[in-house]
Amino acid sequence: MNLQVLMAQLGFMSAENREYLRRMFSRAPEGFLEHLSLKKIEQGTLFIHENAPVGKVFFLLNGRVRGMEHRVLGVKYQYTQFEPVEIFGSMEILLGFDRYMATLETGTDCWFLITGREDYRRWISQDIDALLMETRSMGRYLLEQGRKERLLLFLQGRDRLFFLFCQEYQITGSEEKCTIRWTRQELSDCSGLSTRTVNRLVKTMQEDGYIEYHRGRIRITRDQYERMQEYLNGITFE
Repeated sequence: MNLQVLMAQLGFMSAENREYLRRMFSRAPEGFLEHLSLKKIEQGTLFIHENAPVGKVFFLLNGRVRGMEHRVLGVKYQYTQFEPVEIFGSMEILLGFDRYMATLETGTDCWFLITGREDYRRWISQDIDALLMETRSMGRYLLEQGRKERLLLFLQGRDRLFFLFCQEYQITGSEEKCTIRWTRQELSDCSGLSTRTVNRLVKTMQEDGYIEYHRGRIRITRDQYERMQEYLNGITFE
């Protein structure tokens, strides 16, 4: 399989993400491309387990993946989420680790390109352009994750939901509105708050005009987003 054939199979990706993947694979040998398999993994599937041997590398093409932590007082906690294009298993291989360092779960139905550990290692170690692209991607992720953790460390209750809602608006919002498609349990997992606290805070936020409901979902308008963002700017840059 050559690059042109592979790209023809990925029409469901956004043009920007397809171009990113095309550039990453532009110098990949056909032998590597032939070992890539396209697979759909359903929402809610734990497809990588922390401490399991690194056997496969997953290229996220479509959908969302959640980084999950299960060791904090026995409570499931979502500490980050990923969108295309991300490569899972790459960091462990480049750092010389034999086992996965995180547990990952599909937050939506997801499409992946999957290859074996050794096929990926041989290719990425010989393709300087692809290696540089992946190194930059990992660096941006680590910097952003550190920033997020520093902010959440000082945010309590409602402010954590403000932060998460603003992030979601920035990622998925149109010019005028954003629909939060997370369940209350998912909001609990991501914020570290109990579902009872989440329910109470969501009700208060609705009463105060920060959010509204539309067909059973939380919806945020542009004005509401700007109001929450202004509040967060005030407490994080004081």
